[in-house]
Amino acid sequence: MTEKKSLLPTLSFTLLDSYEEPDLWRQAIGKNAKGVLVLSAENEALSRDLFNFLKKVLEAVQIQLEEEALLLLTTPEKHLSFARISREKDIQVLISFGLPAKNLGLHWSVNLYEPLTKNGCLFLFAERLSLIQNDRERKLRLWKALQKIFTP
Repeated sequence: MTEKKSLLPTLSFTLLDSYEEPDLWRQAIGKNAKGVLVLSAENEALSRDLFNFLKKVLEAVQIQLEEEALLLLTTPEKHLSFARISREKDIQVLISFGLPAKNLGLHWSVNLYEPLTKNGCLFLFAERLSLIQNDRERKLRLWKALQKIFTP
């Protein structure tokens, strides 16, 4: 009896969670005391002006950025894994500025500025901070969405 050999090549590989670097949290800012993850995806580094704007926005809903939240700076093209993030950090609320759900491995249909709850986590997807900062209508939409999340 002859042994049949497969004509298909055999590949050896390791599955990775995503395209992210292993030192993801080294560049994060904050202590995450309230389980609030803020993602900011700008095309350039977050300026001091945008950082201060973000701090004021969060303070308006009683969240102190450095103590109660965790800020992760990224780019709009970056792919992260929310599954990995939620395994490594206690995340109750995720606010994404400029990073779409699909770039987090979340293949849901989402509307900007409309909070949604999935698997016990509140999600809010918004435009980049640089677009919101000087636009009254976008600021108002963000404010209303944040109130829905953080006002009892």
